[in-house]
Amino acid sequence: MTGMTDSVVCVIQKFQQYKQIKLTYHQILYLRCILSAFLCASISIQFNRQQNWNFLNIEEKICNYSQLEGKKERKNMKQQDQIIIKVKVANKIMSQISRERNKKKIKKEIFCFKLVFIIKNATVQNKKTLFTPGQVTNLRDQCNLLEQNLSMKHLHCQFYCYFLSIKEKICSQLVNQKEKMKKKYGFIRLINNKSKS
Repeated sequence: MTGMTDSVVCVIQKFQQYKQIKLTYHQILYLRCILSAFLCASISIQFNRQQNWNFLNIEEKICNYSQLEGKKERKNMKQQDQIIIKVKVANKIMSQISRERNKKKIKKEIFCFKLVFIIKNATVQNKKTLFTPGQVTNLRDQCNLLEQNLSMKHLHCQFYCYFLSIKEKICSQLVNQKEKMKKKYGFIRLINNKSKS
């Protein structure tokens, strides 16, 4: 650009010198054509540079726009990931709640069965132990009846121990599940606090 403008200035200076020297009409026209050609060339170079500058600006704008779009996409991806994590956590919590409900139902059924068994066993024992000497005249029958009572009591003890062990297992499982839920809720709270901040 500077070389082109320097040459144009030189041509103009020479043209002014030639004006002082008297030239013919054709020579002046020739010099004017050369001068206009130089001016057109310099203008076209400036125009091309401005276009290149505009293209560079457009490319920079496109790069900036693509970077902004990339950031927006990353933010959207993070938001989608957070939503997916929250949905998974909610599904796990709902499944755990349904499991707890099922376990509570099973526990209630077991204790109902236990209660019914104890009541029936107590009625059977009362029926068998409450006898009069007139009902059992023979000592052998009385001994048989007492043995049957002892066997029923033994069965009652076996069932009672079995239900106690089931109750202990259920209680230990509930305690373990509550501890796990506390840990999971702690992690969920940490994730929510980090996402909010």
